[in-house]
Parts: sequence; C-alpha cells; structure tokens
Amino acid sequence: MSTSSAGPTMTQLRNVRRYTRRVTQEAVARILGVCHSQVCTWETGKRTPRWNTAVALAGALDTRIYLTDSNGAVLAQDEAIPQALVRIIGDRGPEEVARAARVTRTPVRMFCSRARTRPGWVLTATVERYAKVVGCAIVASPRQVTS
Repeated sequence: MSTSSAGPTMTQLRNVRRYTRRVTQEAVARILGVCHSQVCTWETGKRTPRWNTAVALAGALDTRIYLTDSNGAVLAQDEAIPQALVRIIGDRGPEEVARAARVTRTPVRMFCSRARTRPGWVLTATVERYAKVVGCAIVASPRQVTS
C-alpha cells in the first residue's frame, strides 16, 4: 500500500467525519486523546493506526466498522474483525492466502498470531490487506442519528 493515500477504512472514516458528522480533526483528536496532526497523518495515509485506534475513531464518530463478504453479508464488526480474518485465513489455508498476497507464509502467520493474542495491535492497513486478499471488504457505516 502506498504511504501517500489512506486505506479504505480511514478514507471512509474521514468522509464520515467531514460530511456526515461534520466534526473537525481537532474535535476527534480531543476525544481520542491525541494531537490533531496525528489524525491528519492517519487520514492522509502517511501513517496507519492500530486497529483499536481505528475502532475508537469510529466510535467517536458514532460509526461501526464491518467486515463483509463478497455478497455484502456482515461477518464481523469492530474489534472482532482481525479475529474473524484469522478464522477465514485458517479455513482457506495460510499458504493459499500467502500466495494470493504475494508474500511468504511468515507475514501471514505473524498477522494471525498477533490478531489472536492482541487483535487491537495489528495495523489497520494489514487488516485491510488481508480482508481484500480473502475477498472481503471493510465498510464503515454511520449509525443513524434519531431525533
């Protein structure tokens, strides 16, 4: 993934922040306890946040993150997405996923190990990559605000 543009999760969350919730980076940063420049680096793709940070950002925007299959069925949401990917990778076989991702088995195994033990610590870009490789999508969807 290029470091010059954000992945789909952060792009969707940025759009929710800008167009649906209409809040500033500064406001989101205050909620998350980080400086606004950190939010900017995530949204521009200069850095990728850990998965738990992306989920916290989604929560701050009253938004859910879903893992969907090719038919749009929800397989997991929020914090459970990395572990759901581990199950899918296990079903498909790490070797097949490694071939599809054009990597050796080692990065796939490292992702699975980290996602099992500390799912929030995996990088958002890594979650997005393996979701795409196994034919799934990451979708950020704002919760409906009721009056």
